[in-house]
Amino acid sequence: MKFSGDLEEQRYIRRTFELAKLNAGKTAPNPWVGAVLVKDGRIIGEGFHLGAGFPHAEVEAINSARRNNFSTEGACMYVSLQPCNTYGRTPPCVEQIREAGIKKVFFSVYDPNIDQKNYETGGVYIKGGILESEGRKILLPYLVFTEKKRPYVIIKLAQTLDGKIADFSGKSKYITSEKSLKLVHMLRAKSNAIIIGKETFVKDNPYLNTRNLKPSFLRKLQVVRQRIGGDYPNPIKIVIDPDLSSLFSNPEMNLYQGNNVLFIGSTDYAKEFLSSEFQKHKLSSRNNISFALIKSSDGVINLLDMIDFLYNLGIMVVIVEGGARTAWEFIAKDLFDEIWIFIAPKILGGGKSIGNNKPLSLYQSVGLKILSIKKTGEDILLRLSKELIWDVF
Repeated sequence: MKFSGDLEEQRYIRRTFELAKLNAGKTAPNPWVGAVLVKDGRIIGEGFHLGAGFPHAEVEAINSARRNNFSTEGACMYVSLQPCNTYGRTPPCVEQIREAGIKKVFFSVYDPNIDQKNYETGGVYIKGGILESEGRKILLPYLVFTEKKRPYVIIKLAQTLDGKIADFSGKSKYITSEKSLKLVHMLRAKSNAIIIGKETFVKDNPYLNTRNLKPSFLRKLQVVRQRIGGDYPNPIKIVIDPDLSSLFSNPEMNLYQGNNVLFIGSTDYAKEFLSSEFQKHKLSSRNNISFALIKSSDGVINLLDMIDFLYNLGIMVVIVEGGARTAWEFIAKDLFDEIWIFIAPKILGGGKSIGNNKPLSLYQSVGLKILSIKKTGEDILLRLSKELIWDVF
């Protein structure tokens, strides 16, 4: 049975949500989780998961209490996700909770990775389902990753009022405002990978980094940086290039500057290039660049196979940033979870839009719901999906 929880339970569970969001999207393949330890009506410890190999949020909260000389005996714990009861890289959280003398645990989201029928609590009282609908929105990419066995895919578009993503000459920098750009960089900071096509890579020479973050957001990231003992990880840059002809492009390209770049080539189209060029260019000397070969058809990479490949790499959150053809291939194949459309108050009257070469009939059109409308500077951001959108910030 699932419960909404009383007001006190809800208050502490909402605090676990705030903690979980500090590292949302960056713990792949693990979920981002927050935990709060309460005793005698006051919070004595807090924690959030830092990533694979680090202690889980529950243990972080226990350790936080102990560092501040609080006894955990008889305390209550609140967690955004059901505590695990199996051995992995770390011991079961349920066992460590019991050993800490914690008597009651309240959590929000039931973990789809856990065998609920054989869930053992070791005598600890556990109540779940508190504010679960809210918690699921925060954990949405993890739930998609776990239940659908693929990354959570966000398509990002910037366009004019008349639907153009570039002018007649192909120029697209910058259709939208500085404030919209900052929001995109915040989203990048919560993702594991960014996908672009070869044309965008060669013509736009993008950075695809998180250089333009708001100071308030940077302060939150600093909390995570201090805990993990290093820089907040930037997403992997992925370039879809069937024949890999751009693999050994100008080493001064912006994408190569301090980033990990993965080129996705075709098993059919890249063989000749690799056999003739691979030995001439020392790929190993450019240790931030790698490539993978995926099946293709008529020069188009099989996106299902590519998404499966990224899933097996443990990539949980992917942003598709362009260009027009790449974005349209994902939309037409229904390989996305939500779309972010930034609309600038500009009219071009011509230029490039997505789907120019492969339009659908009205009967075939992709149906979506507008689930969020937000003003960003002079622009409007629409977030669209068929069901839910990620509560990421």
